[in-house]
Amino acid sequence: MIVWEGNNLVVTLFRTWAKASVSDYFLAYQSMVNHHPEGEWVKIIDFTDYVETSDLLGLLYAEELKQIRKDIAEWSVKRGMIQQVIVLAPGIPEDVIEQVIQVYDNGCARAETVTSTHEASVRAEEVLKGAPIIILHQ
Repeated sequence: MIVWEGNNLVVTLFRTWAKASVSDYFLAYQSMVNHHPEGEWVKIIDFTDYVETSDLLGLLYAEELKQIRKDIAEWSVKRGMIQQVIVLAPGIPEDVIEQVIQVYDNGCARAETVTSTHEASVRAEEVLKGAPIIILHQ
C-alpha cells in the first residue's frame, strides 16, 4: 500500500508488492507522488513484514530491483523527498541494518532505520521541521 500521511509517503506491505510487477509498483508510486502538493516530504518504508533476515536480504539484493530502486530514489528527490525512514522488525541484526542503510542511502535523501511505525512518523516530522539528520541504530 502507498498512502500519504501528511507530508510522509508511507509504503507498506512489501510482500504484496514483491508479487506485483516492478512496473506496476513504479506506476502506483509515481501516481501517489504526483498527487502531492509541491514541497518537501519524507518517505517511510515499512519492512516489518520481513521478519526473517534472509527474506530482507533477498529483497535488498534482488538484481531486478537495483535499477528501479535507484530510478525511484532519483525521481523522488527531484519531487521533494528529503529523507527516507525505514521501519525494520525488531531483532534484525546490526550488520543487516547497515546493509539496508547502504542500499537506500542515496546521498540526496539520506536513509535511517527505526523499529516502529510510530517512531518513523515522529522522526519524519522532526526531519520536516528541520531537525538534524541522524542515523539511528536499534
